[in-house]
Amino acid sequence: MQEMAGFNILKAQLLQKYREQYPGWEGSIHDFKGKQIANFQDLMLNEVGGRVSEKWFYTHIKPRENNKLPRIDTLDMLCTFLGYQDWEDFKYQHLPPKTKEVEVAPQVELVAEKKKIPYQLIGLLGGLILLIAMSFLWLNASKDFEFCFVDADLNTPITDTISISILQANESPRNLQTDRNGCFQISDIKGPLVFIVKAPYYKVDTIRRQLKNRSPKEIIKLHLDDYALMIHLFSTGKMEDIQKRRRQLDGMFAAEAQIFQVDQNHLGMELYNKEEFINKLTIPINSLKDIEVLDTKYDSGKIISLRFRQ
Repeated sequence: MQEMAGFNILKAQLLQKYREQYPGWEGSIHDFKGKQIANFQDLMLNEVGGRVSEKWFYTHIKPRENNKLPRIDTLDMLCTFLGYQDWEDFKYQHLPPKTKEVEVAPQVELVAEKKKIPYQLIGLLGGLILLIAMSFLWLNASKDFEFCFVDADLNTPITDTISISILQANESPRNLQTDRNGCFQISDIKGPLVFIVKAPYYKVDTIRRQLKNRSPKEIIKLHLDDYALMIHLFSTGKMEDIQKRRRQLDGMFAAEAQIFQVDQNHLGMELYNKEEFINKLTIPINSLKDIEVLDTKYDSGKIISLRFRQ
């Protein structure tokens, strides 16, 4: 009976985890249907590399009362999905431990035997205090978290260096970079985690996460900055139809767009307006080099600010 109560707590936390990604869902986990189950399966696949079948979901999650527990390996996977080590770790944190009844000595015991009771109580209280202290330290210990980035369209790792700015209240931003696998690790964050992601030719994104009871590894999808990539390709490709290219560039930039060219050492800067930059990319001269877009800002679907270097 105690483990069944634990399974009900597990289902409640699974619903909470689902609502973190799909806050529009206001129903119960027992009300999940095809779309919600598919979303739930995708979340599990992204975070723990495994999933439960739709039939399993209808058998064990949909019922409001369960007669028996699922298999232990499935329970372990669900608990890992929620940020626990396994089912045993989950039960340890949420279910009261089983204790043995302490036999009370009869009133007719000898005085010498009665004197042992205070020492037993002291030992029991000492053990209880130690257990509470260890639980407190474990709950407040720093955990390691890893975030990896993939292309939202291709679902492949982004191996170009990605810049990460960690934002914390009352502190300057902390700057990190991803490793060769497109991942970065962080361990000393308490409370909400907020960071800004900047990757070459991908849209800048601000990520916000609540780390409590969260999986230690997460996959984040980044979306291509299509206009920035087109500008890079325009600067390196052959111009077969100049007027067509000018029309394309004209549609990409806002009328008052500001374009900044930064030198390689960031010691100088040149400012272009929209017309001057379009001329730079469409006049066939030998000095046009491979343009590297550093940063873009958009308003109403058009570029209002762009920084680049050659």
